[in-house]
Amino acid sequence: MSAEGFGSAQPGFLRIAQAVDLRLLLPAAALTGVGLVSLASTRPDMVGQQVSGIVIGVACALALVLLPYRTVLAMAWPAWVLAVLLLCAVWIPGLGQIVNGARRWIRLGGVQIQPSEFAKVAQVLVLARYIRFRQDHKTFKGLFVPFLLVLIPAALVVLQPDLGSALLLVPSLFAMLWAAGARPTHLALVVAFGVASIPAIYPLLHPYQQRRVLSFVPAQIAPLLPRPPDEVNLSADPEEQKRAEARRRKDADHQIERAEVAIAAGGLTGAGWGDGRMNVGNKVPEDWTDFIYVVHAEEWGFAGTTVLVLLYGLFFFALASIATECREPAARLMCVGVLVTLGCQTCINLLMTMRLAPVTGVPLPFLSYGRSAMLGAWLLVGLALHAKAREPRVFSTSDFD
Repeated sequence: MSAEGFGSAQPGFLRIAQAVDLRLLLPAAALTGVGLVSLASTRPDMVGQQVSGIVIGVACALALVLLPYRTVLAMAWPAWVLAVLLLCAVWIPGLGQIVNGARRWIRLGGVQIQPSEFAKVAQVLVLARYIRFRQDHKTFKGLFVPFLLVLIPAALVVLQPDLGSALLLVPSLFAMLWAAGARPTHLALVVAFGVASIPAIYPLLHPYQQRRVLSFVPAQIAPLLPRPPDEVNLSADPEEQKRAEARRRKDADHQIERAEVAIAAGGLTGAGWGDGRMNVGNKVPEDWTDFIYVVHAEEWGFAGTTVLVLLYGLFFFALASIATECREPAARLMCVGVLVTLGCQTCINLLMTMRLAPVTGVPLPFLSYGRSAMLGAWLLVGLALHAKAREPRVFSTSDFD
């Protein structure tokens, strides 16, 4: 390479080196490494595909850092429209893929893509762009457009069906509106309306979703909820009804019970890499995707899970710190959106593996297998890194002026 060529390329590398916030990048990289170790233990045949997803994700995250701030914000509306089109594309014959009865994937050029993962990224970006310098979201009427921007992709995700991913789109909306100055009373009214709608929404859930809810709620409350259509017991014998209910709950609890056994088997220091009996015996369903935490817990025990939680803590603390440091409205909102999206996803996944939340099929960020999930997580990290590195100078005396 000539001296001129090297000199022209050098500024780009210098910008990456100087702009990337290591407080955020290092924990994300460490969590990704932990996920690879666990995946190599339970499904070594999938490591190569996961590595390709990591390489693409990290490259896209660093590419976002290099882009000008205005360019990234200008991509917001096209990204949202593209995400909606991809969510619609799952219904196109030959393009959409049906896996386990759900239309959540499309196949492009031999690569399987899950559009809902990119919808999370597009939502954070478009909300930050829309709310940036507006004030109407501080009125109840002004909440209509932000909620519409979320409800459209959320409804499309629910139809796949993928209730867990759809619900993940909601917390970041509330958090970003609150951070931008929306009135808490207005947001509380929306929450109250949503809670009041649960009895009407529950019968609309798919039978397997209702079974997951029933497996989570206490046994005293379960009889009060309607039975899934394919599980209505026509027997008039009360004792037979009780036995049928016990069988249904046992089937629904199978996955989570296996997960609890594996976590408990880890003890203090774990069984060691590749030596977990539940893992080796392939006794926990989906332990390479949604239940990857179970593999880590069995092999490294309480000590290993403590380290994992600390890594997540460092990651989210860095996101919160960057959000506080950013003064430009869109930059701060992007960081808040990334923090809440990945934070809720992490909490839901960890809680469901310990029977503290219903099983929703939500992957654990940076650990679960899935190239779309990995790319989506790193794109969100890229948005936060970009917000910190490319934030324009703000000369106002107060935030969001």
